[in-house]
Amino acid sequence: RFAYRFRPRTSAQSMPNDPSAGRNPPNGAAINYWLGSQPSGDVSIHIANASGERVRTFNGSRLVGLNRVWWNFRDDPQGQIRMRTKPLYADWVDLGEDGWRSGGGGVSLMMPPGAYTVTLEVDGQSMSQQLEVRKDPNSDGSLAEIRAQLAFVSGVRDDYAEAARLVNRVEWVRRQMYDMKPVFEDQDGFDDVLAAADALDGELIEVEQKLVRMTTTGTGQDGVRYPTMVAGRLRYLAGAAATADFRPTDQMGEVHQVLAAQLAEYRAELELLLGGRLQEFNTMLQEKGMRPVF
Repeated sequence: RFAYRFRPRTSAQSMPNDPSAGRNPPNGAAINYWLGSQPSGDVSIHIANASGERVRTFNGSRLVGLNRVWWNFRDDPQGQIRMRTKPLYADWVDLGEDGWRSGGGGVSLMMPPGAYTVTLEVDGQSMSQQLEVRKDPNSDGSLAEIRAQLAFVSGVRDDYAEAARLVNRVEWVRRQMYDMKPVFEDQDGFDDVLAAADALDGELIEVEQKLVRMTTTGTGQDGVRYPTMVAGRLRYLAGAAATADFRPTDQMGEVHQVLAAQLAEYRAELELLLGGRLQEFNTMLQEKGMRPVF
């Protein structure tokens, strides 16, 4: 059935001991389906917009009988940052079983009101139904303003995803060098390679710390102790512009231009470093009979 795309608003004051307090359903579209038997594989649900573009894919429950899942009107998040090295000055931080810690989750966009197609895939079968998403009746924003906001936040999200991609590239290079260091230290004649690795690591950190905050440990008040860098500022801008149904302000557009210019500058610095100094380092490794860093 149709679903309202509700937006946050100030709630009415209520008594803390109100016996009539209830619980609202999730803010999203209810998707219901029946399974006559236990499926052999995953149950996949795909959401596509009126143009046929797939905006969201997720797994549903696999219970025999009636199932209900919720779509929160958002697309698949983009731009997850995976830090594969420890924070600066904090060697005690654990990278976890997978060998990485989060440097920032992906950013998802709230899809506008309109017509969508919900497709259920289970055990090789595919079934589709139409879904109508309606605008919040309490929102004063027009559909034109909502579309303008979506276009703006999409551009900011693209830049954030690019910043995340650059950070992830640096993290992979630095992780490989750190894993190689015990070999350098254990072999004779590798002092020059070890020195080159330390120098390259320092240059990579100089660029990376312009993109993401590298001193955050995830404990205490790190979130307010250190300044936010380009990736965090882009993420904040995307969130600030999407808080309600209004078009982005002129100031938001100007801030995006500033951050996009900084991102382009840091991307150029990184590409120059990876295309020059890293290649020189790889040449040294190959001369020692070792695999290059990719």
